[in-house]
Amino acid sequence: RLQNNFPYPGNENRHMYLVCEAKKDKKVVGFCDIDARIPVKKKENPLSPFASTINRPHPYFSDLTVDPNYRRKGIASALVEEGERLAKEMNCQEMYLGVASTNTVALNLYSNMGYEIIVPTGDILEFVKRQEGVRMLRKTL
Repeated sequence: RLQNNFPYPGNENRHMYLVCEAKKDKKVVGFCDIDARIPVKKKENPLSPFASTINRPHPYFSDLTVDPNYRRKGIASALVEEGERLAKEMNCQEMYLGVASTNTVALNLYSNMGYEIIVPTGDILEFVKRQEGVRMLRKTL
């Protein structure tokens, strides 16, 4: 999937992977992806629903994960907040993300941070259709 994340020449500074490292053991304990690149239509790729002709919303926050041994320490919130700060620096006025409808922990986290579930339309609807059971959320920055 990563190789399909690089089809946007000229937008290199609008896509970042954020990593949280534990000072004590120098290991990665949290990770996320923020993609504010301006979408361009891509060729259909039958092997990946993500590398498609459908534009995803942007900026799009994804792949948030925290090592189970480091959860409940504010790492997820810090990564989300840093992603929002970077999006604002890029003059983005809102942030989008998708969450599995069964992931109540993540839905609660994002709700507490001001994200609201939206009813997808247009390309966002097509993007969500390709990801079963995903709720799309948005926050005005």
